[in-house]
Amino acid sequence: MPSPVVDLPWSLLRRISRARVFLARHPVVYWILVGALAAAAALAVHQRLDGVTEARAAWGTSRSVLVAVRDIEPGASLDPRSLVSRVLPVAALADNAIDVVPAGAVALHRIVAGEVVLGHHVAPGTGTAGRLPAGMSGILIPASASGLPLALGDLVDVVAIDDPLGAGADGGGSVLASDGLVIGTTDDALVVAVDDGDAARAAAAAAAGRAVLVLRRTPAAPPG
Repeated sequence: MPSPVVDLPWSLLRRISRARVFLARHPVVYWILVGALAAAAALAVHQRLDGVTEARAAWGTSRSVLVAVRDIEPGASLDPRSLVSRVLPVAALADNAIDVVPAGAVALHRIVAGEVVLGHHVAPGTGTAGRLPAGMSGILIPASASGLPLALGDLVDVVAIDDPLGAGADGGGSVLASDGLVIGTTDDALVVAVDDGDAARAAAAAAAGRAVLVLRRTPAAPPG
C-alpha cells in the first residue's frame, strides 16, 4: 500500500529548504542543535528515573513475609506447599506479619489465598493445646451454651447470665471474656481460648451453667 502524500504549503517548504542549506554551510550550528536535543532527551530520562526512585523511597524498606498460595482452614497444617515467601514493602505490612512458621504449626483462623500470614493466624503445634495462642487459656464450654453452629477459628464472647432467659440484675448479661477463640469442638462441648486473666471467671461460670457464647464477626485481615 503506497504511503499517503502530504502536501505542505510552499512557504513552509521554502523555509525547510533554506534551513537545510544554512545547516549544510554551518556544521557547527548543526552539531549544537544535535547536542541540545540529546541533552533534552537525557534530562527527560533522568527526570523519569528520579520519579521512579522517589516512588520507591516512599514505600520505604521491604522484607520477606509468608503469603498463602491457597485457602487454609482453621486447624489445617501450615505445610510448605500452602505458603510462599514474598518480599513486600514494610509500609504495606501489619506489624505481626511473619516470615517463618514452626514445624507442625496449624492455622487458628481461616487464611485466604494471597493473604499475608500474621502471628495471630498461627498456633505452634497440633492438638488442642497446640492451638492455644500465647497468653490465652482454654476453657470447656457445653455446646448447648451457644446454640450456634460454631467451628474452629470462630470468635466468641463468653457472657455470664443470671437466669436461663439471660436476664441479669441490670437487665442483661455481663461479658466475662471477649474475643475468645474456638480451638476445639466435640458433639457435646467446645474448647474456647480466652485471655489468661479472664479464664478463671469464665470457667467458673461455664461449670455453673451460667455461661453462654455470643458469636463475633472475625475482623478483616490487614492489606497485603
